[in-house]
Amino acid sequence: MPAPDAPIVHCEGVGRRFRTQSSDVAALHDVSLDVRRGTMVAIAGPSGSGKTTLLSIIGCLDRPTSGSVLINGSGVSDLSRRRRRTLRRDSISVLLPQPSDNLIHRLDGLGNLRAASRGGVVDRNAALSMLAEFDIADCADKRVLDMSGGEQQRLALACALARRPTLIAADEPTSSLDRANARRVVDAFARAVALGATVVVATHDAELVEAATSVVRLSYGVVEDPDHAPTIVDGS
Repeated sequence: MPAPDAPIVHCEGVGRRFRTQSSDVAALHDVSLDVRRGTMVAIAGPSGSGKTTLLSIIGCLDRPTSGSVLINGSGVSDLSRRRRRTLRRDSISVLLPQPSDNLIHRLDGLGNLRAASRGGVVDRNAALSMLAEFDIADCADKRVLDMSGGEQQRLALACALARRPTLIAADEPTSSLDRANARRVVDAFARAVALGATVVVATHDAELVEAATSVVRLSYGVVEDPDHAPTIVDGS
């Protein structure tokens, strides 16, 4: 068992390279970071900086080419695709950029919550209370495609929490939303952290960055040193 004060995510010297027909591209280079329990860490940086790649590795959707990653004290860098899928099912909730991609379209809000909790939330009153935490109690009987983007994203977050994950990894969760709905999602993440969740979010959103406990800024696949100019990898 990890020590109580151990980080929930520990990345040490993480690198990720992708081979194309014409070149070998370094998306990440020597990235080291810790994510403490009960916090929200924002991964920020311009397009192409490696945010989604790093989040995919933290969320066990991908593996690093070099370096090591510990989730809750256990190494995950060398896990097979099947074992990473099992880990995500049991411990990690991944939120994709398009809100509706995180939900089952044929179900209503209550049905999605029950499916996400794998039977853990079966009482309607308990489920309504959870939806109310995110100001979407009126979505209980509403189909996913009848919800706004903001409602879908807040429902996705409620579903993520219903699974009681060790970690929530969210990729650009406000990118497809208008400003009003984006602010509601920012507030929902803050409530999720207050409820004990640990969140890592890749984002361009200044409000989401401001709401985070800490910020990791990437440039050309490396973590920026605030006191020095960013390092350029492979001449990019």
